Amino acid sequence: MNKAIMGIDCGTSKIAVILIDPEKRAVLDIRSAEHHAYIHGDRATRREQDVSQISTVFRKLITDVLLSANVQILSIGLTGQTHGILGLDGKAKPLTNYVTWEDGRGEEEIQPGRTLLDKIREHVDPSRPMATGYGVVTLYDWIRHGLPSGIAKVCSLVDYLGVLLTENSIPTTDFTMAETMGMLDVPNSCWATDLLAALNIPSSLLPNLSPPTTVTGALRASWLLELSENRDVPVCVTLGDNQAGYLAAVRKPYQSILINIGTGSQISVAIPPGAAKEILSSIDGYDVTLRPFVESGYIVAGSSLSGGAAYRALQRFFAAAGHSLFNVEKPPDLYAKMQELAEKAGNSQGLHLEPFLSGSRSNPEVRGRLEGLSYENLLPGPLIYAMQEGIIRILKDMVDPRLTGKRKYLVGSGNGFRRNTLLRKIASDIFNIELQIPRIPEEAATGAALNGAVAAGVYSNFEEAREIIQYGSADK
Repeated sequence: MNKAIMGIDCGTSKIAVILIDPEKRAVLDIRSAEHHAYIHGDRATRREQDVSQISTVFRKLITDVLLSANVQILSIGLTGQTHGILGLDGKAKPLTNYVTWEDGRGEEEIQPGRTLLDKIREHVDPSRPMATGYGVVTLYDWIRHGLPSGIAKVCSLVDYLGVLLTENSIPTTDFTMAETMGMLDVPNSCWATDLLAALNIPSSLLPNLSPPTTVTGALRASWLLELSENRDVPVCVTLGDNQAGYLAAVRKPYQSILINIGTGSQISVAIPPGAAKEILSSIDGYDVTLRPFVESGYIVAGSSLSGGAAYRALQRFFAAAGHSLFNVEKPPDLYAKMQELAEKAGNSQGLHLEPFLSGSRSNPEVRGRLEGLSYENLLPGPLIYAMQEGIIRILKDMVDPRLTGKRKYLVGSGNGFRRNTLLRKIASDIFNIELQIPRIPEEAATGAALNGAVAAGVYSNFEEAREIIQYGSADK
């Protein structure tokens, strides 16, 4: 019988589970399922999910994996969507929906010309970033309306899934997940008591706080499916999805740059303990944040709203032009045709595109710009090439060059890189480092598995765990 470590990633739209043989460092199984949990309410700004629906899909997916894999599980690690929050009763049963990171209640007007975020910022140190979708914003909104009856604790969705697995009565979160809720004192790795006091948030509502790589309990009996080989499986505390993805994608954490292209995009650079003070002035807390990492290190993460969504907008433009001008419906291979035109152009031919189509985290009102137009380059190919260059340049410009300038390795994750060879070339050209693609596609779930394995002692440290990381063709 094979032994395996399990990693679980509960994302915004799907749940993924990966099983890895820790000795052979081989993937035994990868499965995922859409959870279809969004609740359509009467306010367009609200983005909430049905916790019971997610729990049902979560349990079925893990049950299917355990029944079919015939393995002895050595450890379980968790990661998933961040920033959001839900409320639990004293027995850790959900009393609210899960309010996601996309929730916009912070931008809702509570008085003419005054939003909920404006009200919060009146009480909060201006140097502390505060954005809609943060758990602290939702929690403050609940409290100002009168906390829903019976709520004893709040936590992230993934923290709650950890409760489901272990049947703990009190949720536990780690520094990496707590930071995303907007209530952590990051340099001191504790809840921000000054913030809580300013917003009248009782600290007793918050989950237990622990370092990454902490075992919170064992897989509970009702999940064991009468498979004796899976009894007493250690379950690790949740890990932030950015940190989990970094763990699984980057072999040399303090010598590498990680870029992820999804709907948005992100650049991440790990720094060792003690190095954060040198670059704090370049971290605004919105576009660029300082996040806890494993082994007492940190990740400097730059997050852009310009990624796959911006490229899709360009595709919609070409589709609309074809329909409006020539009455031609969008061909199914339009993306492939766009890539062919960009590759044929060879470069942007002097076009410079800043694709801030929906603003930035720090300035939602900023919009994109196109410069360098000429008779020669006003063509689809250069425009497509310039869009892809713009997506990458935004990321490069985000992070202090003192951090990125001396890095030896560039790693790309996400479907944006796996499916687009030209984007990989552009990233390599802009950073002047050859871009590498991890062979294992579910980076976040894999990172959660490695975190759980180190917590349970399957691997003695992360250096040993990272030996699973291999780079190669994105098509394999």
